[in-house]
Amino acid sequence: MCPSSTCLNDRFGDVAHALYDKAYAFALYRLPHQTNPVCVIDLQERPSWIKTPSELTQQSGFVLAPFAFPTKPARFIKADHVFFNPSEALSFIDTLPHRSRPKAKVNVSTNESQAFENYAQTFGRFMSALTTGRFQKLVLSRSSWTTLPKHLTPGMLFHRACTAHPNAAVTLTWTSETGLWLGATPEILVTQNHEHAQTMALAGTMPCDDTRPWSKKNQHEQELVANMIREVLQRHAKTLDEKGPYTVVAGPVKHLRTDFHFKLLEGSTLGDVVEALHPTPAVCGLPMPHAATFIEATEGRDRELYAGFLGPVQIQASTALFVNLRCLTLYPKQSLARLHAGGGLLAASQLQSEWTETNIKMQTLRRLFV
Repeated sequence: MCPSSTCLNDRFGDVAHALYDKAYAFALYRLPHQTNPVCVIDLQERPSWIKTPSELTQQSGFVLAPFAFPTKPARFIKADHVFFNPSEALSFIDTLPHRSRPKAKVNVSTNESQAFENYAQTFGRFMSALTTGRFQKLVLSRSSWTTLPKHLTPGMLFHRACTAHPNAAVTLTWTSETGLWLGATPEILVTQNHEHAQTMALAGTMPCDDTRPWSKKNQHEQELVANMIREVLQRHAKTLDEKGPYTVVAGPVKHLRTDFHFKLLEGSTLGDVVEALHPTPAVCGLPMPHAATFIEATEGRDRELYAGFLGPVQIQASTALFVNLRCLTLYPKQSLARLHAGGGLLAASQLQSEWTETNIKMQTLRRLFV
């Protein structure tokens, strides 16, 4: 007999399949260090949107914020029903009528040599802005298409991700506006349970099997991120405890991490912290907001939900928002997946090592297909 948590993960995969088949917006998630997934179902005919950070904790549900939030609104999956038991969820879904699901738009590019040339050209533009001192750091991202084995359903991938990444927030979400996304992210944007809140600085990347000390480039990158977060919290927190930096493993790579535990000042809200932190230097750059404006104008792609944030809001009296890293977009009908990854660039960055870093990061979820 399989362990209870494994069975639950597997059965929740069936829940995801049933909701996707009937075209209801849903979020299936498993928080870090937890064993049991949670399913949030939105029954609304019209989509709900969050346009400002101040709206974040005004209702219960699951938020999907794009990298460009709040310039672009966040899709909010209302918690019309929340299930912690997959059998109960499946019984409920059986009572729901089918809805029509819009056909996913797919614009595939699988030419890897052309992908590298495009990346190299954009890398050059980013480095020009760094070496002239315009920015201290910029994050360059890209995507890569891969074949999705026909026998692997999104629910099966969620189950595999939960098993492979116990320390990550594992998510599988679908709405007609955002599409189907799977993620296993190690990075907290901000969490709050009653008075206690937490965030982190996560930056610097090395392969797990690399035994060398952290390079000055990686240490400096992590220091830039930690300094910015510390400055934000000093404006909004009445207490602040800090731990780190220390090394954490995330799939095939490891990062430097600093934890910040805090309590909000009276008059400050979680929305204030999100507004000040997003997008963090770990996925964007410094100084802000100029780095975000530069990336959107120069990177040459719409990041969509990649490097945005997502997570449950006001469910069981807690909110847990995570930066959407290590994620992919799924196209089951076309048997395709689009992986997303990025890396932090400093003035000393080298093209080939940064390209290699994005490939290693993509292996985090690509390994689920094997």
